[in-house]
Amino acid sequence: TTTATRSTASGSSLHASTTPSDIAFDLPNILTAVETFDGSQIVDPVVVSGAFWTSLKAKLLSVIIGQLLATAVFIGISTVIGSQLPKLGDFVGGLLFKEESKAKIQSTVNEFTAKSVDSVKSAGGRVSSGAVQPDISKLLICLLIDAIGTSSELLPIIGEATDVVWAPIAALGLRSLYGSNVVFGLEFLEEI
Repeated sequence: TTTATRSTASGSSLHASTTPSDIAFDLPNILTAVETFDGSQIVDPVVVSGAFWTSLKAKLLSVIIGQLLATAVFIGISTVIGSQLPKLGDFVGGLLFKEESKAKIQSTVNEFTAKSVDSVKSAGGRVSSGAVQPDISKLLICLLIDAIGTSSELLPIIGEATDVVWAPIAALGLRSLYGSNVVFGLEFLEEI
């Protein structure tokens, strides 16, 4: 038989005696029982601080590794999808348009391309081979916006609140950068 006594907030004592056959508790005192801290269980603050910084370093490292893996996966998926887009366009175009419509659309595209090339040549510019040149400044701005949004994960409690503030700012920045409400919506959802 074991007997334990604990003080409650009302000052009364809570007695619990346990035997192998039955367990008896005073229910009103159990519901009002509050454990008190008398300072005898204080641990070494240096040990606690060391454990905190060690766990914070591990979390920071996992965030960095997670971002690198997410970037690698995104690049892989984008490459695969990007290479399949022309085939998908041809397939959907074949389903939606008849052969006569395809010929008319192709002639319109060729006419537009010829006019565009002529207008660039007449302005003294050079025509590229059709390859799109990436805009590095937009890329850097997007990376900065994403880095700021991701850095909120470093602050344990405040970080989630900053996401609520940062989401509309980032979304408006990307809308002004690309002029697209779809980009606005995707960025807002990603940050929230």
